[in-house]
Amino acid sequence: SHHGNRQAKAALRRLQRQVLCHRQRRHQQRAIIQDLPRHSRQGDLVMEAVEQTKYLKMATEFYSFYYATKIIFINYDKNDKDMSLVFPLVVNGAFTCELALKTLLLKLNIKYDKQHPLIRLFDNLPLELKRIILGYLCGVFQNTEEENLNKIIGVSDYFYEVRFVAEYTIAIDITFVLHFMEALYKTVKSVCGDVKIMPATAEENNMSECDFNKKVEEYWRSKIEKYKGK
Repeated sequence: SHHGNRQAKAALRRLQRQVLCHRQRRHQQRAIIQDLPRHSRQGDLVMEAVEQTKYLKMATEFYSFYYATKIIFINYDKNDKDMSLVFPLVVNGAFTCELALKTLLLKLNIKYDKQHPLIRLFDNLPLELKRIILGYLCGVFQNTEEENLNKIIGVSDYFYEVRFVAEYTIAIDITFVLHFMEALYKTVKSVCGDVKIMPATAEENNMSECDFNKKVEEYWRSKIEKYKGK
């Protein structure tokens, strides 16, 4: 219809403006870096610091959502699979998977576009990490790598679809989302080791980084035990 065409054209113009603004911002950022003295590595160091900060923030957010999702699951499980908790559980689980994948990619200095589908992020991982994650899932579900890849594709857009579940007709695979989350948690722990928690730091707490991370994990585990006891 004529009205529909006008809406489409307006949407296209908005998109073009967004792309232009994004390109201008990127150009300005590059100009700032290029203005730094060429005889030093200041430009590289600035970019390294930015990427490191982004990785630490992503890792911190991942661990926060991981433990929060575990707490939701405990309540869901203890209350005879309380259906009122299904949507928050799956949305948080799917988002935790996204954060885990992005944490791994940042740690490995692998670039990724601003995207959310889990399968696209998973595809960016090195082959050996994919095999480790799929191997964990094969052990849990007693199936093949191909079957688990199809399951990842099936839950790939859950963060969006389940948030707006009224607008979609989908079957929700809670079990796979939670086991995928666990596989990614184990992988992040293995690849990233101890992650410095931000904004609180080990230095601010006068303890080694390793001890500080153990303290943070103990705090979250105590929260989980508290909910288990309810």
